[in-house]
Amino acid sequence: MSNPPPANIHEAAAAGNIAFLSSNRHFLNLQNERGWTPLHFAARYGQTEAVAFLVAEKADTRLVNSEGKTAAQVAQFWGFEEVAKVLGEGVEASVVVEETEEVNKVGKRRRFTENYKNFFAGGKLNRFGFLRTENAYLSRALTSPTSRFLLLSNGRPLFDIAQSPTTIAWLSYADVAGVVPNPYENLAQGAAPEPLGHGESELIVVFLGVMEERNEGAESGPAYWAVDASPRGSLKEKMTALEK
Repeated sequence: MSNPPPANIHEAAAAGNIAFLSSNRHFLNLQNERGWTPLHFAARYGQTEAVAFLVAEKADTRLVNSEGKTAAQVAQFWGFEEVAKVLGEGVEASVVVEETEEVNKVGKRRRFTENYKNFFAGGKLNRFGFLRTENAYLSRALTSPTSRFLLLSNGRPLFDIAQSPTTIAWLSYADVAGVVPNPYENLAQGAAPEPLGHGESELIVVFLGVMEERNEGAESGPAYWAVDASPRGSLKEKMTALEK
């Protein structure tokens, strides 16, 4: 006995049920309470054939959800590159290329740009939540030459545009040492570090996890960090210098 079809068109799209979509062609642009269309759901769950069907049936690829994201941007965020290609890869790729060409005219290597791709999708980054209170480890990991830092300015990641428009500029501690002090040094186990500055000049540094290359535990790979490098307050000059 076969399973009954999904109860609604959004579930059908998420499941890649083309037969159900085909029998409900009048509702292919139906948005739910969060603005998601069947195309958004098919893109979110990597249903390439369903996405191709919806595109062929003239589903509106320009519709955005409540977060302002198109189906192409949803696909890119979740790492479904084939789906993104079917959808024309979204508008953000061309925006990055245009900005890159303009920036390269003035010789900049790095640039904070908009991004809708999940660079950790399917990767080996392990968050290791228990390490967030292991101050001895965090102190070593923060200043390790193997650690990598992702800089964000007003939510926009720093790209190494000299290499390619979509290559993240992973910086070493040597690159950010002038901005990022070590708040974990000599800190008691489990104690919360003091804020790095105050008010608008407070620096936000987040431990993302460890890139496990061989599945050998917490210290088997480099630590990854995120830093809010939005130019502001007394940090403005130092933050701006990181985009060069």
